[in-house]
Amino acid sequence: MLSFPHNREENPSPAALWATQFPRGVLCEVVAGGPSRGGQLCLLTFLLAARAEGGFAALVDGGDSFDPQTVPGEAMEHLLWVRCGELRAILQCADTLLRDENFPLVLIDLRSIEDTRLRRTPLSLWYRLQRLARRNETRLALFTARATVPSAHLRLAFTVPYPLASLDEPVHALARDLPIEVVRSRVPGAVEGLKLMA
Repeated sequence: MLSFPHNREENPSPAALWATQFPRGVLCEVVAGGPSRGGQLCLLTFLLAARAEGGFAALVDGGDSFDPQTVPGEAMEHLLWVRCGELRAILQCADTLLRDENFPLVLIDLRSIEDTRLRRTPLSLWYRLQRLARRNETRLALFTARATVPSAHLRLAFTVPYPLASLDEPVHALARDLPIEVVRSRVPGAVEGLKLMA
């Protein structure tokens, strides 16, 4: 179970949690297999944490599903939002952004891309993205509907849907008990005490 720290006096700062649990140079795959599973909340959390560090972020929106109206204004500051519909364009854009050292966080939303198309992607492309992230010390998060990315250092899975009644809950309350399964961790020390950042 992952949770937001809700008492800032008892928990490390968001920047400290961010740095230790999703360090720079890591490719993280976030698997959210359907609506209301927490994938969008995780994306928002990553944006807010990057903003808290004062860094820029880039989001490649593969399904034109990002809604800036649902995001706090501070998370939109210093965000480059790129809308792509074709897998080839998405991967080319990701490659370009990872080469640009001005983006310490790159988010790629592939959840609306057909599973068969993703599985036909050559393994070398996934490992290329991993190497670029490591070389430029970029945090790279790929959001997928199913486990797809073989080169992921860290894989988180959101498997339990939120009930309809949760629509009335504030975001921080939803995130406090967000159920996430750590499927893979090749990042020493990253998963111990893992929490999403407030």
